[in-house]
Amino acid sequence: MEITSFDAILKVSSRYGITTTQNLKGYPTHIAQTGIVGLLDYKPMCYYRETANGLFSSITAFGNPAIFWTGILGVSILACNSLHKRRLESGFILFAFLGLYLPYIFIGRLMFIYHFYYAVPFLILAVTYLFKSLFKSKILFYSYLLVVIGLFLAFYPVLSGTEVSKSYVDNYLVWFKHWWL
Repeated sequence: MEITSFDAILKVSSRYGITTTQNLKGYPTHIAQTGIVGLLDYKPMCYYRETANGLFSSITAFGNPAIFWTGILGVSILACNSLHKRRLESGFILFAFLGLYLPYIFIGRLMFIYHFYYAVPFLILAVTYLFKSLFKSKILFYSYLLVVIGLFLAFYPVLSGTEVSKSYVDNYLVWFKHWWL
């Protein structure tokens, strides 16, 4: 199902905790996220996009999926280790992450991805703790780092405004229908 009208986008996006703002022409320009939606990278925030002569250019803000999605598992492991094993280091990382992330969940106004950036260093520490406590394999950890770097390089054109072919964005970078890169 493809959504064509701006009103339909507003109806669908409000159902998933997303608020859309628009420019003077009525096109959606900023996608705001609330609650856990920001951590899931549910909807990237597009500042600029243009297609000309078969080339696509956009400036979009969103987190690296490898970091954000693995971070959810990392925070869960931190919570388990903090509560059951009472480890000080996991409790500190969890407390710091939740202290920076939770206040934004309860705000009733527009929230953008950059509101969640304060918590990202502790999300990365949660991922590091996950690999240290569960996987303990340096090969797996370095493979994960290669995935993080690879995803950064793959998404760099839509993060920076570099012109690339529209087919590259559509076929390789838009992983979900609701991603508007």
